[in-house]
Amino acid sequence: MSECSVVVVSLDKDIVDLLLADRRYRVLGVFDPRSNQDACGVPILGDDAAWPTWSAQHPEVKVVLAVDAPPLRAKLHSHYGESNLTTVRAIQADISPFASLGNGCLVQRRALISAGVSVGRSVKINIGAMVHHDCRLGDFVTLGPGSRLLGSVIVEDEAYVGADATVLQGRRVGAGATIGAGAVVVDDIPPNTTVAGVPARPLTR
Repeated sequence: MSECSVVVVSLDKDIVDLLLADRRYRVLGVFDPRSNQDACGVPILGDDAAWPTWSAQHPEVKVVLAVDAPPLRAKLHSHYGESNLTTVRAIQADISPFASLGNGCLVQRRALISAGVSVGRSVKINIGAMVHHDCRLGDFVTLGPGSRLLGSVIVEDEAYVGADATVLQGRRVGAGATIGAGAVVVDDIPPNTTVAGVPARPLTR
C-alpha cells in the first residue's frame, strides 16, 4: 500500500497515535469542534461544517471516522461521504484472510477478527476486541476495548458493545442496543435496549 493522506473525524488520541505510527498513513489533521485540545501534534482543521470546502481543495484525502457513538458514526458517514472514507487496519491487529470488512471500518491494535466474520460499514473495533468465527456485524457498530463476541453472534446496525463485555455464542444483539461495560450477554438483546450486569439484564427506564 502506498502512503495515504488522511484526516481524522473526532479527536481520539488513540487513533491519531495509531496512524502517526503507521508509515502507510500521513495525518493532515483532525476535524473536531474542540479546537483548544492537543491533537498529538497535528492541527485541528475545524468542525464538521468545514469539510465540504476543505475537501473540494483536497479531493485525494481520505477520512477516518474515530467517533465511538454509533448513531453519530452513521450521521458522519453520510456527511463525509462513503467514497471519501478509508478502512484502517492496525498492523498489530490479527485479521483472518477469510473475514470481510466493509468500507470505513477502523480496527485498532491487538483486535482479533476470526475466519467467517462479516463486518458492515463504518464499524469501530477498539483495542483488544475479539470477534470469533462466523459473527456478523451490521453497519455503524462499535465494539469497546476488550469486548468479546464468542462465535456466530449477530450484532445489528448501530449497536454498542461496551468495554470488556462478552456476548455468548449464537446470540443476537438488536439494532441500536447498548451493552454495558463488563456485561455477559446470555440471551438475545431486543433492539434499542440497554443491558448491564452478569448475566446482562435490561436496565429500568
